[in-house]
Amino acid sequence: MSDDFNWDDAVNEWQHHTPDLPALKRTMRWETWRMKLIIVMDFIALLALIPAMAYLFSGEHTTSFKVFFVFLSIWAVIGAYFDLRLRQGLWQQDGSSTRHMLEFALKRANAGVHIARFTVIYIAIFMMALIGWVAYLSVYEMAILSQEERWFALVVSLVVSAGVLVGGILFGRKKKQEAEQLTGMLRQYQES
Repeated sequence: MSDDFNWDDAVNEWQHHTPDLPALKRTMRWETWRMKLIIVMDFIALLALIPAMAYLFSGEHTTSFKVFFVFLSIWAVIGAYFDLRLRQGLWQQDGSSTRHMLEFALKRANAGVHIARFTVIYIAIFMMALIGWVAYLSVYEMAILSQEERWFALVVSLVVSAGVLVGGILFGRKKKQEAEQLTGMLRQYQES
């Protein structure tokens, strides 16, 4: 270590460090657009359920298909509702000061943790319902789908659901780390 290192200058620089506000603003704009896109996709999926339900109930499908589709439709509405509810208040920030931006970013990170937790529970319940329905079809309505079709539908659905489940867990961990970092940054900012 050299002799010309000044601890007072280093401490002063560390205490007066300000976050990169333009980068933080860009990140927050991107997150706002991403949230809006997710909500739009939720509602497009809900609208797509209407013609699918009309087709299912107009045809000669079995009661188990209709019951599972009604469950799926109700489950989709619940998912869209909670997705919107958990993102409530995250569209616009109150102020543009550094403190307000850090507080808003922390609020979004904490909401991300809740969204990830909800996603994991939501998908896990869906996976259990799907396995139960396919088990029911395998025992009571074997003639409706061939064994290959049942296995294909089950495997594809479980792989996609497991991917979303793992994604939710990883997203939750990322947002938890982000919340911890932002809490530290906010504490440092308030102390300086």
